[in-house]
Amino acid sequence: MGPPPAPRLPYYPSLGVSDPDGRVLWSTPGAGSTSSSSSSPPALLTNEGNLVVRSPNGTVVWQSFDHPTDTFVPGMKVRLSHLTGEGNRIVSWKSPGDPAAGSFSYGLDPGTSLQLLMWNGTRPYWRTPVWKGYAVASMYLSAGTVLYTAIVDTEEEISIAFTLSGGAAPTRVGFVPMPTMKVPDKFSLDAGNRSAEECAARCAANCSCEAYAYANLQSSSAKGELSRCIVWAGELVDAQMIGPRWGGETLYLRVPVAAASTSPGIETS
Repeated sequence: MGPPPAPRLPYYPSLGVSDPDGRVLWSTPGAGSTSSSSSSPPALLTNEGNLVVRSPNGTVVWQSFDHPTDTFVPGMKVRLSHLTGEGNRIVSWKSPGDPAAGSFSYGLDPGTSLQLLMWNGTRPYWRTPVWKGYAVASMYLSAGTVLYTAIVDTEEEISIAFTLSGGAAPTRVGFVPMPTMKVPDKFSLDAGNRSAEECAARCAANCSCEAYAYANLQSSSAKGELSRCIVWAGELVDAQMIGPRWGGETLYLRVPVAAASTSPGIETS
């Protein structure tokens, strides 16, 4: 038996760009026509960068996200089939100036499907921690954008994908200092002897953190001083100004920067 047939798009003579009225603005050589046909399969480049070709009845015939190259972009899935053991991989360039396939590749481990591997040729080079079940994780990027990673395991395949916070511009947050406040109820002590700057950064990095205080706490126990970083997630219960006479603390309330641009002493993060 010979090799399997290479993937191809039958009866698709060319690829073109048309305006909303159907006039062809650009096409690959061999189009031989200046107007689009109602039977021609439309190709759409999505906002995520996925080139999708559909049949006249709307079925997806081919999409570029199923054939990744060197870049893992939002909305793309790295897959591994439970039925065949085959999957797709992100493959590095040969060099910064040569887009040919390089030595490194990235994908799901076909041996267990419970971890992601990076290969140097055929030799494992790096791996992620083992995945233990359904999970959705997120992290903050330096630009303030949130990256969400999702792993989905079905009977047919396991896949990993990520998305970025979108649909709205990332919102910068700040903290308005509220001096001489009674420490609200339902607080948590952040573990570790953190500085005031580290305490603020911890709260800013947690979407559930509504406020923090860098309090002057002491303990008479053998454990020594307690953590001075106090954080609140959710509603601030019994928050009120009591004045310095009663040992009030400065409470830093998390607010959008735009909503507190006129507040004196706002600290941004």
